[in-house]
Amino acid sequence: MASISKPNIKNYSQWFAGENRAKSDQTGFFSLVNCDVHSELGILSNQLALTTDSATPNEDCISEILTNGDTFFFSTTSGKIWKRTNAGVYSLVHTGTQGNNYGCKLWQGYLYYATSTKLGRITEALASSQASWSSHNDSFGTFTNTTINRPMITIGKGLYIGDGYYIAAVDSTGTLVLNVLDVPKTFTITALGQTSDDLMIGTTIGANVGWCKIFGWNRISPSWTFEDVIPEVSVNCFIQGDNIIFFQAGGVGQIYYWSGSQGVKLKKIKGVTTAINSYNATELAGKSLFAVGTKVYSIHREDSSLPYAVAGEYTAGGTIKSLGASATQIFVSGGSVIAKIGTTYATAVIETPTGDGKYRTVEVSYRSIASGATIGIETSIDDEAYVTQTVKVDEINKKAYFDGGLVNHSALQAKITLTGLVNIKSINFNG
Repeated sequence: MASISKPNIKNYSQWFAGENRAKSDQTGFFSLVNCDVHSELGILSNQLALTTDSATPNEDCISEILTNGDTFFFSTTSGKIWKRTNAGVYSLVHTGTQGNNYGCKLWQGYLYYATSTKLGRITEALASSQASWSSHNDSFGTFTNTTINRPMITIGKGLYIGDGYYIAAVDSTGTLVLNVLDVPKTFTITALGQTSDDLMIGTTIGANVGWCKIFGWNRISPSWTFEDVIPEVSVNCFIQGDNIIFFQAGGVGQIYYWSGSQGVKLKKIKGVTTAINSYNATELAGKSLFAVGTKVYSIHREDSSLPYAVAGEYTAGGTIKSLGASATQIFVSGGSVIAKIGTTYATAVIETPTGDGKYRTVEVSYRSIASGATIGIETSIDDEAYVTQTVKVDEINKKAYFDGGLVNHSALQAKITLTGLVNIKSINFNG
């Protein structure tokens, strides 16, 4: 009796796995752009699009939010400082006398800002009311070293600031202490983070040295209390998560996590050729976000039974300089505008891994399609260019597909484009 061959079927529906490492990796998706994979388990939806909040500031900025909801934007290309009220009104409130701004942080009733040589500040109340412009003190303190690396973080009773190979601090009395810790002089401090009550110190030696270190300090001992060699040119950015700290190191998108004693490789963001800026990370509603180039990624899991997944959530119109977040909103500085999450949906793009075998069609199973929304399907056979397929929608069985016609092949990849709000359940390759 002749054997009956089983149809070749491949199902992609584990959105919670996020992006994978390569086309052949079946444990995730080759790319996820403007996708929400976390809000509802088993469903992928379009993410809301970023929209311009203001065309001023029109310079790259870093930002800090006050307790009343006002947000301040500090230009990294000049001394200008803008205020955005909680109601969304922008104004230029000060032009600093010490040049470009490289760090900013709210601490103990003062808004601090750092240039390459000086630490400035203004009281929080005067920052919001702007009762006096003259109330800004651009030269509250003078740093020991001249540097454009001014990462800032608050832990316990101190504001800590990178200063070359020194850590400077503003204590609970508002006093600037120029050297509370120094790491070996060969290192430059590039990023600051926190694990428990310890200060995490990311460094670089230089662009031609392929390793650096993370130093940890309990903020009590006279010297650092632990260290770990990182096989990258630099530690660029700490990304705070829920009971875990991630960091990005090197210039090709490698993400690490801190195990408690050393950095461990976690994920690599494909296609990245630049370092992540130290101010390009924030948290929104418990979800860790970081930006590189024009894209904002999440690194998140909804509960402990799921893996940490990296997914492309938002796309900006220009190269992103910094991310800031309120309780419900993010503010993205990217070149000539400040952007925020809008009310319309972005076009989402999903690329599957490459599935080995011969297939007749690709089918997208969906739960709902908003009025006017569409599902596009493109296919690539044997790593050739994508070909756009003519999609049919079966509203009764809730699936979008095309009528076969694929030439003979040994591997298939699909690109799915969701325009308007679409909630999809799975992508299926059918033999």
